[in-house]
Amino acid sequence: MKKIYLLIPIYFIFSCEEKVREIKKQNSSKPIYSQKKSENELDTKLKVRTSKQTNNFELGKLILVSAGQMRSSKEIKLLGCDFDVVILGENDTVYLTTNDKKFVTPEKISVGMKFSEIPENLREKINKENGWGYFIELDSKWCIGFCEGTSCTDKSISENSEIKWIFKRK
Repeated sequence: MKKIYLLIPIYFIFSCEEKVREIKKQNSSKPIYSQKKSENELDTKLKVRTSKQTNNFELGKLILVSAGQMRSSKEIKLLGCDFDVVILGENDTVYLTTNDKKFVTPEKISVGMKFSEIPENLREKINKENGWGYFIELDSKWCIGFCEGTSCTDKSISENSEIKWIFKRK
């Protein structure tokens, strides 16, 4: 019985990777933000990878998901981009993050863009989480993160501040 539980996650992981390669191949000429099917595929792949066969996430690397809260994560590749995902329990994705410059949000925002390049209406929505960073929640529910100083919030954000990561969290 234990052998079956070990084979099921391996099957899903490898079959999902193949599907992601197929999607990427089909849509390789389009930017990621314009791939509605791919956005749906992203959600689908996360659901497959977060099924109850993934109870071994505690073996992953630790990442800071909020001020003072570290969680075990797993590195995954979705739509040709590197992500870290944090899963709690059997099927609850609580944090998804990337610092891959190839990932573009539906708002056409990516890692490395300067604060001054972000539309004014979004810049007004800046939040500060002491000891974790500055962030802006986009209409797509993706958030863009900035880190200024050693604690990521001990310096003020400036026009030259760059987006360091993009994330979604529960």
